[in-house]
Amino acid sequence: MEYTYQNSPGEKKITICLQANDMVVITDKTTRTIPYIDITEIKLIKRRDLYFSHISTLHDKTILTSSQIFGQTGDRINQSKDYLAFARTMHVRLFEKSKANSMIGFSLKMLFFLLIRSATLASFLFLTEEYILRCTRKSFGRDHNNTFIWQLIGIRFAAKSLAKVQ
Repeated sequence: MEYTYQNSPGEKKITICLQANDMVVITDKTTRTIPYIDITEIKLIKRRDLYFSHISTLHDKTILTSSQIFGQTGDRINQSKDYLAFARTMHVRLFEKSKANSMIGFSLKMLFFLLIRSATLASFLFLTEEYILRCTRKSFGRDHNNTFIWQLIGIRFAAKSLAKVQ
């Protein structure tokens, strides 16, 4: 199988040929043959509609592949279907010939975003707790031991469970 990609508009096109026992990386000036046994790790990354993979080898530097190519006018052409076929074929060949580690990764940017979102939600609940409790006391005319609204949200139950454990 042969797959051609380009990581950025200024970069030359790179072709990878998956053969029976090795992978051939062809650029405009060089051709490198990398045996599957020398591939140590593959990290798959998805960002929006683009796929990337980092292929680490024993002797060469890491090879970055992507699911894009750029036209002559510089417009990005998404070739996700071809890339996914390439990734599947490479996975099968590596499974047969190598003991490479495969992993699915995500960006630190996404992890940071999830952390900020969780902190914002926790702050909101912390700051509105008294207001919600006052509203429920006024609505029902008596103190329900603060359990009604928190049982709806589920936080009161979790807090009681944690207190029992400690």
